[in-house]
Amino acid sequence: MTFISRAARYVLRKRVRTAVLFIVLTIITASMLSATAVSQAAQHEAGQIEKQAVGGFVLA
Repeated sequence: MTFISRAARYVLRKRVRTAVLFIVLTIITASMLSATAVSQAAQHEAGQIEKQAVGGFVLA
């Protein structure tokens, strides 16, 4: 019995556990991707605000 066939049989035997693990891992991955996207967007916006603020102040 090959590794792949044993793995397939295990997944078929433990359907609920496999589904729960899949859902949990999907949620964790989506959360990590969301956090990365928000962080990058915040850094981009901070750079944009800094550009606007530097151009807006004039000392006479």
